[in-house]
Amino acid sequence: MSICWETFDNLNKYGAVAYTKPQLGRPVATGPNTTKSSICISRVYLEVMERYKNRSTDSTFEAYFDGILDNAGVPENRRPRKIDLDSAALRATLMFASYLLHEFAHAFCKAYVERPLERPPLTWAREPWLADNRSNELGLAFTDAIFGGVPTSTVFRHKDFNTPEEGYAQCYYAPFGLHFPRKWKQWSTKTKPDEGLLEQGKQDDLTAPMTFYPIAQQQV
Repeated sequence: MSICWETFDNLNKYGAVAYTKPQLGRPVATGPNTTKSSICISRVYLEVMERYKNRSTDSTFEAYFDGILDNAGVPENRRPRKIDLDSAALRATLMFASYLLHEFAHAFCKAYVERPLERPPLTWAREPWLADNRSNELGLAFTDAIFGGVPTSTVFRHKDFNTPEEGYAQCYYAPFGLHFPRKWKQWSTKTKPDEGLLEQGKQDDLTAPMTFYPIAQQQV
């Protein structure tokens, strides 16, 4: 397994802040139909940490938070008195760790779980199920097991504001704090026949409210 920093353009093709791919030539990992892989993670994290490190001489890091509050139209009386920049850097580090754990689970699966190259039959699951969740998204299941929940950046979305680049930046800067869903992918339904979603428990999930637990900025 290897780790590399990825550009925005390549990440945008996958619609993800990080992804795991087989290494060139699909070298065998532990046995037939397994492969070594590379974890590709956004260079935005390097940008965040570099700006944080230079915050005493460069205001770019702090300006990001002021700018996004302006763009989101947050009134002055609802704004934080002061953005805690140390807390902001910790949030970025927590999200980086979360993404890394997520992708490590996928890389581990590729290395130890046999997966034929050809498209599998509809009865074949792409990844193992963990923690009794209907979805077999192993990265989320592993993150949930480690953190006791899946940390997620609370983001602001608006058609006139959210470019893909800004969306990725919010995932790392987490300017509006973080939140944890009580149950990840709770309302998910199949969009394709071979998607790893169990039918068992589906109605219970779809009829129950989806609960989120916010974490205020100063608490991380």
